[in-house]
Amino acid sequence: MKLSFKKFHVSGKPLARLWFDHARLFFMLLFFVVFGAGIYFWYDNVYRGGWTEEERKQYMSTAFKETVFKEEDFTKAVETASKRRMLHEENVRMTHDFFLPIPGLETQP
Repeated sequence: MKLSFKKFHVSGKPLARLWFDHARLFFMLLFFVVFGAGIYFWYDNVYRGGWTEEERKQYMSTAFKETVFKEEDFTKAVETASKRRMLHEENVRMTHDFFLPIPGLETQP
């Protein structure tokens, strides 16, 4: 029994022609496949969360702690904002001195 195999030869010219004729279609299909996969994974992550009840309780206990109100820092920020507001309401005299500090941002010793 004699087996004969034909030599499979692929020329670059028809492949290049196929690519140039259908490149837009290929990229458009690739775009829609990637876009659809992104929508699917987003939907799966948002609406089908797979947390157990224990994981939910652990998340709730760590995420919803009360924050400590730092009144001193808050009053400093309010004072700085009020100083800047008063400076903006005044008539500004333009001077070309680069070494003057920016109003409201004075460094504290």
